[in-house]
Amino acid sequence: MADVQLVDDFWLKGLDPQGAADFGQRLRALGHLLIHQVGPALEAARADWLRHHAVTGAGAAGQQRQTPPRTAAKAAATGRVRTAPRILRQEPQAVTWAREKAGLTKRALARRLGISEQLMSEIESGWRSATPVNLARIADLLNCPVSALERKRADTPRDAKD
Repeated sequence: MADVQLVDDFWLKGLDPQGAADFGQRLRALGHLLIHQVGPALEAARADWLRHHAVTGAGAAGQQRQTPPRTAAKAAATGRVRTAPRILRQEPQAVTWAREKAGLTKRALARRLGISEQLMSEIESGWRSATPVNLARIADLLNCPVSALERKRADTPRDAKD
């Protein structure tokens, strides 16, 4: 008999050799399904979304962002200029699209996440990069896979030329 731990506190206990073999075959079949059907379907959906939501203006990769007007005076007074992060973990437009599809406002999503509305706004505008934990929580609350919200060019600096 074998015990198999699936996640932290979920075990399949007392599997006989045939049960363990059946479980392994089911896992392989699910892995195959994810790789060959679900993954391509998600990529196709993302490509379709990008076709209908062209990335333009300040949010496009490779373009410098302007300091918002409300912080321009502060920047002039302190000599500090706020810049967007060089690398984003999320696609800001994808986060906005998923939130709107879920029928939530930024305020409602921020409240459910336990973060400030300001931080949620900055994540959606690309001024702040979401932490991996927050990105996973956002995906969970919006009932979508994290991969749909992740930046596909994660290692590409924002100011690099495409």
